[in-house]
Amino acid sequence: PYALLAPVGLACLSWLWRRPEYALAFFALGAPILDPITLAVHDQRPVFLVVRIAAFVPLALLSWNRMWGVPGSSAFGRLRQPAVGFALLFGLLLTVGSWKSPAPIYGAMKVSFYWHTNFALLISAVLLVDRRFERPTIDGHSSAGREPGVEFLFGVLWLQFALAVGGIWNYVTHFYPWNTRLVAFGMNPIWVARHANLGLLALLALWSMRRIRVSLAVPLFLLLAWLSVAAASRGPTLALFGALVVWFALAP
Repeated sequence: PYALLAPVGLACLSWLWRRPEYALAFFALGAPILDPITLAVHDQRPVFLVVRIAAFVPLALLSWNRMWGVPGSSAFGRLRQPAVGFALLFGLLLTVGSWKSPAPIYGAMKVSFYWHTNFALLISAVLLVDRRFERPTIDGHSSAGREPGVEFLFGVLWLQFALAVGGIWNYVTHFYPWNTRLVAFGMNPIWVARHANLGLLALLALWSMRRIRVSLAVPLFLLLAWLSVAAASRGPTLALFGALVVWFALAP
């Protein structure tokens, strides 16, 4: 199975290399989609290996400063923000605290999730969203292509759409057994709702930036909202409302 997966993995990584915005989205949120690989080979290592290798793509491009083409500016200057410093210190506190945890393995897993999901999303948003690039123009009009922040948000949105489709499939088939709270792709209801709500936030961000059509936004909103409700998890729902409060409070 590993020999069969290798060409597919290399092809995906090659595509991600040319689309670093999607690579960042996949690194932060794409692991659940790889769960069928775990089921096929009865081993979790392929999932973690692919995700860790995929991390090389955005990190390499970050170090080469290829994604931020605004003359006279540095992407790393955007990292000097209080939110980034707070998130970094909080992550370090979690890491040190996990060493004293009565359940060190479980604590280490949670700390790992924080770094490669929460922190990765924050850094991606800080570096990409609302960042403007100079695009080539044709007859005075911008050429085809969206700014990287929009590409990143669409990457997040389409990943959550794929998970939502998987949720509908599992709602009907019960391939992943569930009773009253929906599960999908090996995720428990908390993670299903968390991913659905992240998709809703990405959708609302694209809507506020006027980068998505109503004909596409409405069905995606209904699908992701249904997935969140079907998972019936209070924690992610409260987090969603908290994020919306902060969003509207800080909106210009």
